[in-house]
Amino acid sequence: MSKRLAIRLLLALAALALLAVAGYRWLGAPGGAQVPVPLRLDMSHPRFNESPPGYTTLLPSDTYTASRGFGWSQGVGAFDANTWRDDRLDLDSLHRDAHLGLNTEEERGPSFRIDLPPGRYRLKVVTGAAVHGVHAIGLRVNGKKALDLQEIVPDGEPREFVLEVEPVDGKIEIAPFTEDGTEWLISALELVRVGAPH
Repeated sequence: MSKRLAIRLLLALAALALLAVAGYRWLGAPGGAQVPVPLRLDMSHPRFNESPPGYTTLLPSDTYTASRGFGWSQGVGAFDANTWRDDRLDLDSLHRDAHLGLNTEEERGPSFRIDLPPGRYRLKVVTGAAVHGVHAIGLRVNGKKALDLQEIVPDGEPREFVLEVEPVDGKIEIAPFTEDGTEWLISALELVRVGAPH
């Protein structure tokens, strides 16, 4: 085999390898970018969006894009305790604001999507402390109920709910819901990989 022919053969093999990798990525990650973990998101108010160290600020208008790999399916509401109660200024930057919604379990509301490779993940959902009336939150993950309705009591401590989740079709979708006449609140989402898929 001549040197020129050998070089052409190597180039052809390299091109086939690149095509194979590109096809694998396209088939293996239907949602786009796979998000690096641990992931810590601070659900911030547009006017008060200072986040603690190690957290990424997420605004209520930050909807999902394939390039980012996470976000809301649609814009959501937001509140900051400073706008409701001057005496709640002692709340830290993670818990003083939250994203919120009004949808009940029967209604189709916003969901939060995160693109991930296969595995088992620990998901922590942190609620803000309610400052006007009783709030409640339940969760569906990838279409299945993962958390029954839980109260968020006014003037109470922020609550944390920890779930073990696995991606379906390269993603997890977190759909919060509440009950009639109230709102769900989420101040932060945290995601850590804990092992290989079952």
